[in-house]
Amino acid sequence: MPSLNNVVEIVVKTTLAETARIKNCFAVFHYWLTGGTLDTMSQLIGDFESKVYSFVLAQQSADISLYEIDARLIDDVTIQYTRVAMGPTAGGIALPRLPGDLAIVTPYQCATRGKSFRGSKHFRGVPTASVLKDELTAAATTAWQAVAVKLLTPFSSTTGTYTPIVLSRVLSQLKTNPTTIIGSSVSAVLVNKTIGTMRKSKEPTQR
Repeated sequence: MPSLNNVVEIVVKTTLAETARIKNCFAVFHYWLTGGTLDTMSQLIGDFESKVYSFVLAQQSADISLYEIDARLIDDVTIQYTRVAMGPTAGGIALPRLPGDLAIVTPYQCATRGKSFRGSKHFRGVPTASVLKDELTAAATTAWQAVAVKLLTPFSSTTGTYTPIVLSRVLSQLKTNPTTIIGSSVSAVLVNKTIGTMRKSKEPTQR
């Protein structure tokens, strides 16, 4: 499998206001330049936020706050992240919400088969209004399916077009130059109606 080039890593940094603390929540995305030329990372971050992530944030609880997005070209290990402050901007749905260790899960399917090309995103800050018993409501499912379209669809910045990929950490070599970047284009983004669990993110026991 040939190595990819012009692959950008985007790290979305949010916080979740828990009862006893403020919890950092990071989400990592990888995009492959499939048309045009690379934009500046600042320009790319702005377009990713407005054309992709703003739709995620609109479906999250107001207890989620987006404060920074970082991006860098991972082809060269010496390149630093470009960091852009965001807001902070709160999620779009009012409280209450479910516990912080619960999340909306969006599995990624890829053009290439194999366990190295499976991925998913977990989005915490699930509004109570979006859930009926153990699953998303019909309206929330429809809303998240629209978000999934944004996660799947390549987005354009000023000079380039970027396609989402699942990066294989096992098959890639990203520690020294020259790097080897192995990944596969995302062919579908699904939405689990059942609410996912992130056990390691559970708030510590309070008494």
